[in-house]
Amino acid sequence: MDALMHSILNGKNAMPPKGTCMDCSDDELKAAVEYLTSRAK
Repeated sequence: MDALMHSILNGKNAMPPKGTCMDCSDDELKAAVEYLTSRAK
């Protein structure tokens, strides 16, 4: 989860930081990731 959050917050390769959602807080993005990963189980 830490590596995924690092990539989301800082960008990776062609993916920009925060997926270009600069209005999104770090906590909002973390909550979205937690929701999506919980649904994938």
